[in-house]
Amino acid sequence: MNEILKKLLFLLRQMEYVVADRNLTIVEISTGLERFADVPEDLVVGEDVRQAFPELYGMEDILEDVLAGNQDRFELKGIGRVGEGGERLYFDLHAIAHQDGDFAGWLLGIEEVTEKMALEQTLVQASNEMELLVVALHKAKDYIDKIITSMADALIVTTAEGKIKTVNKAAQSLFGYGEEELIGESIAVLVVESERHRMLPTMADCGDEEWNGADMLCQTKGGSRLTVSFSRSLLETDIEGVGRERATGGEKSAWDFVYIGRDVTAQKRRYQRQAAQNAVNRILSEGLEVAEALARTLEAIAQNTGWDGGELWMVEPGPRLRRVDIWPKITPVNPDRRANSLTLAALGESLAGLVWATGEPQWQLDGFQSPPFVAMRGALAFPIQSGGEVLGVMVLCSMGVVEVDEDLLSSTGAIGNQLGQFIQRQRAEKALLLEQKKTERLLVNILPAEIASRLKQESAIIAESFNDVTVLFADIVGFTQMASCLNPIELVEILNKIFSQFDRLTEKHGLEKIKTIGDAYMVVGGLPVPREDHAHAMAQMALDMQKSIAEFNAKYNKTLSIRIGIHSGPVVAGVIGIKKFIYDLWGDTVNTASRMESHGLAGTIHVSEIVYNILKSEFLFEKRGAIQVKGKGEMRTYFLTGKKGFGDNSDDRDSEVVANSPSDAKGKDPRQQALDATRRLVEIIDDKLRNT
Repeated sequence: MNEILKKLLFLLRQMEYVVADRNLTIVEISTGLERFADVPEDLVVGEDVRQAFPELYGMEDILEDVLAGNQDRFELKGIGRVGEGGERLYFDLHAIAHQDGDFAGWLLGIEEVTEKMALEQTLVQASNEMELLVVALHKAKDYIDKIITSMADALIVTTAEGKIKTVNKAAQSLFGYGEEELIGESIAVLVVESERHRMLPTMADCGDEEWNGADMLCQTKGGSRLTVSFSRSLLETDIEGVGRERATGGEKSAWDFVYIGRDVTAQKRRYQRQAAQNAVNRILSEGLEVAEALARTLEAIAQNTGWDGGELWMVEPGPRLRRVDIWPKITPVNPDRRANSLTLAALGESLAGLVWATGEPQWQLDGFQSPPFVAMRGALAFPIQSGGEVLGVMVLCSMGVVEVDEDLLSSTGAIGNQLGQFIQRQRAEKALLLEQKKTERLLVNILPAEIASRLKQESAIIAESFNDVTVLFADIVGFTQMASCLNPIELVEILNKIFSQFDRLTEKHGLEKIKTIGDAYMVVGGLPVPREDHAHAMAQMALDMQKSIAEFNAKYNKTLSIRIGIHSGPVVAGVIGIKKFIYDLWGDTVNTASRMESHGLAGTIHVSEIVYNILKSEFLFEKRGAIQVKGKGEMRTYFLTGKKGFGDNSDDRDSEVVANSPSDAKGKDPRQQALDATRRLVEIIDDKLRNT
């Protein structure tokens, strides 16, 4: 840093200096800087540099522009201090950006200009003396008048009460008034109402010889607004030197105020446009929803560029243009029209509608009227668009007459395109998210949620073993015969109604649907997320499926029945292939469950002995006994008939008869024998139809 400082000190003619970081915290000072500080005790490393140099308060945005490279340097000239001995000290403050590695801040150079200011004050004093001796010194007066007339800056002299006594040509030209129109008027007529309290002198001001005031928002005779940087000096008019005593004693007529004003409108607007652009960039980077981002952008643009109000219009289906937001939220909104503030505009109708129709910014230089606002005169409206499509319109409103600003037109046009791209990007992202959600829902409908999640993260084959699950196969008995009597559409509608209800039962019991094949339905419990009660859940599912078929028959006047088979054991489950993949099961358990279904009876739930042993304490069963199962040989099986009630501890295995054994049929009620025979007959017919 020392090498850099040496170069900078050389460039700054070996000024005193202070280095501050971007938080305006002092990190380094030169040895002779204390005499320039307002409070030398505050000139300490680690303290806020503004405490030692309070003139920097309010200059933070300009300093940020210097650091950002938007301007080379920033200067405050003619800053005054009173030393310990009462002598006055003047200096200029120069600020330039200073960056060194990770460090970013400012180098503030202090250049003493006491002698220069003394010369300037001598000139002012000479001018004042010549004006006080106007009668006796005509030549001196003429000389001063010529200086004042030729000044490029506006010069205004007022009484202690603020009444204008003198204005030069530059002031008349700047504000659009003639000399006779200003003489005797209050200087407050040149500034907007909100600034008048700062402009008018007060009793306390009489003790201040200098007022390096500030940028004032002024207005011309025609109502146009401009920013003028004013400084104010106190001018003694009592040649006997007793004016100060009279002023402090209540007589202010012995003092005049001299105002020097420079038009900084262009510079101010440049800063404002840059501030507005920075604010918009910050808002759009925060990831807000479109409505909130646009509302905050409207406020940021209006505030940073000096407008009094704003409107946001958006194009809606129809098409039509709707006012969706206004700023400010309260004043100067017309309270009588607040309820109707969200209004519509047609293409080419009103200022906003004209921008919608043309796709170009439009000025309303005077006479602007809008229902939500009162006292507005001028406006600027610009489109929010992307790819030539107008998506909305922003309107900036002014209580004063506005003038065409080509640079502002360019800036707002760029912001409008930026907002349009933001809206289109947000819409595209939402559409993409919606499509992604649709895809995920479709994937979850095809595969278990856990398997779908794994497939999105890995491309390898998914296959794993589960030691204990329960598999259910269900088949609609008589559906093949029904198919010959119905057209395909009716057939599919019936099947969809039945299987949709089965799907809801699957979700209700926390089971996993594997697939449907024709009129067959396959469900598994205990995977892909293992659970201990998979057999119990499957038994309840089977009973609910029977109930669902009965309700379907009653509702649609059908005579369908369902044959269900259940078996428990180990399986391998997974997804194979790369096209039209499904989650499927393999293993002997699957084959056995399928055999339980195919060897069952219409209207029954046929289960293996393993399932029976798991569920016999909680469910009711009917023995079927030993039967020959294709590919399995002899197996002992059971029919699940219901769930045990409270206090029902009977052993169904020993109390019930075998449903398909001729020897066990003895002693049965004749109606039960007929029912069993019917079931067997339906089973034989259905099996033959399947094998043809």
